[in-house]
Amino acid sequence: MNGVTLSSNAPHSRIEVVYDGGGSVRTFRQDMELSGARASTTFENLALATLRSWRTKTAISSTTITLFVHSNTADMTKINSQTHSSRRKSRKAHFSAPSSVRRVIMSAPLSKELREKHNVRAIPIRKDDEVIIKRGTNKGREGKVVAVYRLKYVIHIERVSREKSNGQSVPLGVAPSKVEITKLKLDKDRENILERIARGRDAQKKVREKGITSD
Repeated sequence: MNGVTLSSNAPHSRIEVVYDGGGSVRTFRQDMELSGARASTTFENLALATLRSWRTKTAISSTTITLFVHSNTADMTKINSQTHSSRRKSRKAHFSAPSSVRRVIMSAPLSKELREKHNVRAIPIRKDDEVIIKRGTNKGREGKVVAVYRLKYVIHIERVSREKSNGQSVPLGVAPSKVEITKLKLDKDRENILERIARGRDAQKKVREKGITSD
């Protein structure tokens, strides 16, 4: 009795078992992308329970049954093997990242005009860029970036500050993701970076178009 389908919506979630008629699985094979023995054991138990249920309802002696199991575990296919799925490991990587990695993380989107001009969506922010705050309590404020504080993942913008109780003025940290770059501080290195990003975007666009036409 083949093809007992529980749910055929989930990719990488096919289990094939050979039932020996005595309440146990003689052969167990799973075609799925799972991490850890716990997930494998869970699906094996599910297969056994289903087979035993069929045994009580039907007088089968031995058979091969293919189960298509839909589950959250099977759906969590890893897209990028270079990144962690673990919250703990992701947080550790984020907060212990070196300055060179923090520079890339602290990228900010470009304004519509700059995006059309340079064919770049976002770029690591730097001192002397001019930005506008798009979200938060200071939404709408504009100014020049006076400091990029990588240790705290924030930038300081001129005139975006608060006054302490002793009268001292201190800058407010703003996350780069909350701002939009309206004017770039351009030099030779920055222009090379913009050209490199634009070339990469063009190459990706050609690959996507090629894939669509081939389909």
